[in-house]
Amino acid sequence: MRKSQFIFAICILGFIATARADTIYLKNGRNIEGIIKNDSGDEVELEISIGSVKFNKSQISKIEKSAAGDDAAMRLKWDKEKADAEARREQIKEEEAKKPKKVEFEKKKQSIIVDCTLDNRVQAKLVLDTGASTVMLRKGVADRLMRVNTGLFIPDMQLRLADGRV
Repeated sequence: MRKSQFIFAICILGFIATARADTIYLKNGRNIEGIIKNDSGDEVELEISIGSVKFNKSQISKIEKSAAGDDAAMRLKWDKEKADAEARREQIKEEEAKKPKKVEFEKKKQSIIVDCTLDNRVQAKLVLDTGASTVMLRKGVADRLMRVNTGLFIPDMQLRLADGRV
């Protein structure tokens, strides 16, 4: 990063960190920060990061307005908070995907049958074989997979099972 880009990035971060919002203090003791969009009649409309909210002036004890130009800094801060929140949601989603899942199965004779979703669209019942070196699909399942994924190539082949069956 060049020196000028670095200085610009520091200035923007400083600008976001010092972003000051308009603050509405409510009579119930709570307060809310945002950007006042409309202050007319009996209502005050406040823009917040997720939309806007209206208050009756009878609910408000006082309003502190920010300096002119702080609106842009506030919006930058909200955008950064939204991006951070989205990154956290993605991280949580990835962590959840890595956690072990409970799998329902049924036992038929000496095989374990598991309900599966292939390519996020095709439902199938598969035999669980932890020692298998090849995945075999019934022709109907392979045909359904090829219909939903046209670039998929599944060759026909014959295999000999451990007990000698073809």
